[in-house]
Amino acid sequence: MLRLKGYKIIKQRFKTKLGEIDIIAQRRSGFGIKSRKIIIFAEVKQRADLSSALHSITSSQTRRIEAAAQLFMAHARGLESHEWRFDIIIIGASFWPHHIKDAWRPD
Repeated sequence: MLRLKGYKIIKQRFKTKLGEIDIIAQRRSGFGIKSRKIIIFAEVKQRADLSSALHSITSSQTRRIEAAAQLFMAHARGLESHEWRFDIIIIGASFWPHHIKDAWRPD
């Protein structure tokens, strides 16, 4: 789904002692002077409905994802100028996948 939306997948299942990130992807947004390069750190949840998927993401889980993202960015060459954000992708058997952009911001 992310590839169809114009994202390039950099890494899947990035695991560290601090936390795990399901998908790391990048995308160029906009054109010309207003062009931005964005790295997304996506948490993927598969649940029966949207509400239970959203409620399954805890504050401690988001902190672990944020710590893993900081570690990734500290060692990522060529991505220093990219903006980054945290997204959620919800998958279910009875509905189309939902991509929630900028789902949360670090404290």
